[in-house]
Amino acid sequence: MNLTTIEIVWIVWGAFALAWIIAILYQSQITSHEEDQLFLTGNQEVQHQEQVEIINKVRHIQPIVRILGIIVGVITLGIIGYYAYDAYKHLT
Repeated sequence: MNLTTIEIVWIVWGAFALAWIIAILYQSQITSHEEDQLFLTGNQEVQHQEQVEIINKVRHIQPIVRILGIIVGVITLGIIGYYAYDAYKHLT
């Protein structure tokens, strides 16, 4: 099996896009447990600790989501540029 450069780029793009989507889904799953209300009952310390843990997890995954998004964006622009250049070559 002999792959061309653009096929390899598409495979790399697909791998990063899949990782990015998984990271976004994981982040949204974490934040779905986040509360946006204040509890004034006796066990508020436990709930506060749970919210702090959620915030820490989100802060940990946010840079990963951003980096993966930037990588996917750059590769996408590269692919678009490649096909635009290829189309230009065939028109002239």
